[in-house]
Amino acid sequence: MHILAGDYFRFPTEVGGFVLMQYLGVHPLMGDCVTCCKSIDGIEFSIRTSHVFFYPMELNIRKKNIEYCQRGSPCMAVPAAIRRPFVLDKKVVYWFVDDNKGTRRVEQLSKEELGLPIGTAVSHAVLKEIYEGVRWFLFEEVNISA
Repeated sequence: MHILAGDYFRFPTEVGGFVLMQYLGVHPLMGDCVTCCKSIDGIEFSIRTSHVFFYPMELNIRKKNIEYCQRGSPCMAVPAAIRRPFVLDKKVVYWFVDDNKGTRRVEQLSKEELGLPIGTAVSHAVLKEIYEGVRWFLFEEVNISA
């Protein structure tokens, strides 16, 4: 299957409902970029409650972890700026901020930088855990399982 920006995919969660994702395209550093939200019926997508992730699409299509839903127009562009954590023992020691100025190391994120998508690739298992309410340390400040 040839994936196009705007394509919708979904997978069920063990706590009910679905995770609905829209493929946004390829980020030059992180690869496949999607935005995801929790959906009761697996059809209605909410940009208001969606979050950006870097997720290996072709691998998960091949493994049948996700199913194709429909074609659409991308709800947003692949983010140009991201924040990447440097982690030791489940603690973020510092961040790298990648934007049009390049890459810089940041000890304390500004309010604007805190709003940037977290630039870390997630596996299908981790993405499921996040939406099933398991506290995944990089997303502890956000409740996305509801």
